Amino acid sequence: RNILFTVPGERVMDPQFGAGIQTFLFEHLNEITIDDIKSRIISQINKYASYIDVKRLEVAEDSENQNGILILLQVFVPSIQEEATLLFNDKGELSEYNSI
Repeated sequence: RNILFTVPGERVMDPQFGAGIQTFLFEHLNEITIDDIKSRIISQINKYASYIDVKRLEVAEDSENQNGILILLQVFVPSIQEEATLLFNDKGELSEYNSI
């Protein structure tokens, strides 16, 4: 969650940390924007949580919240053989995963 919702520059000791998802809130959500969001998330996870394997990453409009986005992240942690599927809204809140 911290990686996704921290804005780059927010952490004084590491100004490159964070994908800054909330900076996309009022962007037109098209294929280019979605690819940019996914790219930021993957690069930040690879840099700051390299022990996590991203199995699935989806970004979609939140049909219940105008200008909102949903991020579905399915991860696997090989060192402990655990998998998790997380669905975040644009406020960083975890939601029940059904589908997006």
